[in-house]
Amino acid sequence: MLIGCRLALSIWLVAGTGWSQNWSDPTSWDGAPPEAGTAVSIPAGKRIVLDQDIDVASLTIAGELVCAAQDLAVRAGFVMVHAGGRLVCGTVAEPFTNRLRITLTGGATEANEMGMGAKFLGAMSGGVIELHGETRRSWLRLARNGRAGDAELLLEAAPKWRAGDRVVIASTDYYWDQAEERTVAGMAGEKVTLDEPLSFLHWGTLQEFPNQNLSGLTMLDERAEVGLLSRNIVIEGDEISGVAGFGGHIMAMSGAKLYLSGVELNRMGQRGRLARYPVHWHMMGSVEGQYVEQSSIHHSYNRCVTVHASHQAVVKDNVCFDHIGHGFFLEDGVEEGNTFTGNLGLVSRRPRTGQQLLASDISFNGPATFWISNPNNEFRGNVAAGSEGSAFWYMPLSRAVGETWKLPAFRALYQEIAPFRRRFGEFNGNVAHSSRTGLFVSGQGGQDEAGSVGTNEEFFHSFNLPVFENFTGYKITGDTGGQSGVVWIRARLDASVRKGDLTFSDAIFRNFTVADFRHGYNFTYRQILDGGLIVAESANVGTPRSSQEKAYGRTLPLRQIRDDMPQTGFGFYDGPHRMRQVHFAGFVPKSPGPLFAAFEEVQGAYTAYDNSTEGITYEPGSALFLWKDRDAATINPQPTASEDRARPSGLLDLDGSLTGRPGSTVFENGPLLGENCVEVQNVTFAPISGQLGSGSRHGRPITAQSCQVEAAAFYWRPDAPTSNQNSVVPILMTRDDGAKAYAEGHCRCIDQVHFAQANVATRRTYTLDYNAGKTPRSFTLELGPAPGGSWIDARVPTPPGDFSVYQRTGAQWLRVTPGEEQGYLKVRVTQGQTVLVCRTAGLCR
Repeated sequence: MLIGCRLALSIWLVAGTGWSQNWSDPTSWDGAPPEAGTAVSIPAGKRIVLDQDIDVASLTIAGELVCAAQDLAVRAGFVMVHAGGRLVCGTVAEPFTNRLRITLTGGATEANEMGMGAKFLGAMSGGVIELHGETRRSWLRLARNGRAGDAELLLEAAPKWRAGDRVVIASTDYYWDQAEERTVAGMAGEKVTLDEPLSFLHWGTLQEFPNQNLSGLTMLDERAEVGLLSRNIVIEGDEISGVAGFGGHIMAMSGAKLYLSGVELNRMGQRGRLARYPVHWHMMGSVEGQYVEQSSIHHSYNRCVTVHASHQAVVKDNVCFDHIGHGFFLEDGVEEGNTFTGNLGLVSRRPRTGQQLLASDISFNGPATFWISNPNNEFRGNVAAGSEGSAFWYMPLSRAVGETWKLPAFRALYQEIAPFRRRFGEFNGNVAHSSRTGLFVSGQGGQDEAGSVGTNEEFFHSFNLPVFENFTGYKITGDTGGQSGVVWIRARLDASVRKGDLTFSDAIFRNFTVADFRHGYNFTYRQILDGGLIVAESANVGTPRSSQEKAYGRTLPLRQIRDDMPQTGFGFYDGPHRMRQVHFAGFVPKSPGPLFAAFEEVQGAYTAYDNSTEGITYEPGSALFLWKDRDAATINPQPTASEDRARPSGLLDLDGSLTGRPGSTVFENGPLLGENCVEVQNVTFAPISGQLGSGSRHGRPITAQSCQVEAAAFYWRPDAPTSNQNSVVPILMTRDDGAKAYAEGHCRCIDQVHFAQANVATRRTYTLDYNAGKTPRSFTLELGPAPGGSWIDARVPTPPGDFSVYQRTGAQWLRVTPGEEQGYLKVRVTQGQTVLVCRTAGLCR
């Protein structure tokens, strides 16, 4: 029976006339206030002042419910505000300063009230939820180290915190679970006395690393964040919520308005259930002006703040502690114009298998404290301070996913939205630490509408250049497969949208500080690091746990020292990458200790010979370069002692700051690149997969050499389809001075084009030899980017039968007559041109 519908004939007036009735007034309810356990409705036009504690089955508000200036408690199975109704406790101008506790009750159920499920505080159809608690600082950093055994913290400023408040102190170690929750026993200005001493070291000191480059980055800030969990307005799941992970949730949909500030959410979210999150804007379109600010969300069973097919929401100065799955969550990839500023997220837990909402929640880099499926949103000054997966994960989706794609009406609305083609919004001043990956930019491990893995594009096709600025990342564990780091990016800007300066970069990382890591950076395509401080080991030694950590005197990213898993600052992959004004610190080798190197060549699909550096500074004695011993069978199935890799990565030292030789390029054992070379010192060698590091490969020493040579990538591609990249090799290349190397197979995997590549010195002659019986009848030869006019002469085995040779410049083809000598054709391959050798009877062009 809906008691609220039995309206008394006594005076009550439409909201806004200045007249109100108290909940406790019998005349408000036809003789008596609602009894405990009943379903209550406040109809449109009626304004009730809540002036007593209530315990109801449900509360539906089409009129207005306003909190009196007193302590209040509400228990309800659900609270729904709709049809233009309002729930108001405090305003921006006059926050609510008493205590309000709304407890959402009930066990796990499949009930679905008005599309919101059960156990919710919801608003729809023009309903308004407006809760404004006390204005108090959400989080601060330590001003001195908090050591194990300390029961007093010194903060960077004096907050309005008080005895009895609950706080959380973030981990500043590799171990994300070293976050510690405590009760404030006393406050005195910046000093906080805790009810129990700390169990771990929480760093609180700035560290300075003077350098001579122009970046101006000298300060490393690894100070622990301390977040306030207690608020005077509390919305919570009931005491049985933890049994099945079935907490309360807040949901706004279909024209509602949601304004939250100074609110504490505890035991919220419903484990493993879509659309049941602590705070959730659900498929609302523009929500401009709506916000959740200065609030705390802790011990959540399902995410923190979700923005789903909604735009222009403001999520600001919140603390999210101990949640399952992705935390701050842009759900379907169509969400745009939302602003996330000054939020602290920590302890992002991986769901148990079978309880994840998305495959990415439990993929190799999931979950993410900040999951960003559309780049057209703003992220400023946020901190991700501890995750079992990633801190920030940019997922450049090729189209909408989830309900936005499944439901016909929304699919029609958003089907033209390709998230990876949208404007790249601001990413500035964010911090990541104590997680597996810091800033992860990749479509790998992603989602489609069915929640499967790895189906999305890897690329940004944004019309503006992605720029990431003023980022700090530290204590990032990485993984044993090399698929993570403080910064790991596998996304490139489509060549079709490059204009002007965009031609030279796929993304810019400006003024980045990273420290204490397994990998600092892993770049893939044409990224630029413009201004950086890279610190291998800082003074923050953490709290050692493993026997190796205790023996070494500090924590380690992999909990142990492994020669086959060195700690490296900058990993270069495909490229070419650009690095300028970067200082390396803490890379001086220690014995005993882990292997270090400022630069690491990451074995990948193909490698660039023209990665460049400028304005590099480092401490004397630093280990600069690292190469790994690899099984020679992966290079050539029948290796000889004189053969080596044909496409080593190169670092072009533009100004000599890296090697002292301006204009020289550093290579690892490049037999076809060795001209005007000197051996480079400070080289680290590492094994792979537990093999001993010998610093040699099948009898030949591995060296680093600085060469002053004009280089280019040489490509050989059969025109006939091939099954995989190994099917195009082996091809042995011999230079005119006798130097030999096997070209390496590669895949342009997006369209499964397979070819062989060798990085070579230009203006020389090279002879190519295939395995017996594999001489193709049709193939192309090309030379990659190099100084204008660069060329090589290629001697290739004469194809069987009739053939023709063409040379293409731009769109124009010209038939040429090659030289022929001793079973070989000799053709000149010039940079910017393509040579085609094809069957005369076939389709040549």
